[in-house]
Amino acid sequence: MSRFVAGAMVLALFGNGSALAAAHGRHSLANAEQVRQVQQKLNDIGYHAGSVDGVLGPQTKSALRQFQQARNLDATGQIDSKTLAALDREPTGQPTSGVGRQEPRPVETPEQERKRLIPEAEPY
Repeated sequence: MSRFVAGAMVLALFGNGSALAAAHGRHSLANAEQVRQVQQKLNDIGYHAGSVDGVLGPQTKSALRQFQQARNLDATGQIDSKTLAALDREPTGQPTSGVGRQEPRPVETPEQERKRLIPEAEPY
């Protein structure tokens, strides 16, 4: 009888563990998708969140803090409901503040690059 009870307990534990793992997996996927959307929006409006990879890493957190600070939100670097609402209100394009914004760099022709990298000797 005790073997039966022990076996039932093991099955119950593994069954619950699988259910928890599956639920955690769905939860993680939803969070990763949300992070990707936030990263894309931050990049679109000029805050450099880095790669749109679904990872809330240092670059994404820094971009979030800059955005939050510019919008007078708690600059935590975390995704919260107030930050999501502020991001939803942002039009895609240029940021409304200069924070995080960089001017685009002009494209260099191969000849310009060569002259920059290998300056020619000036005549005496």
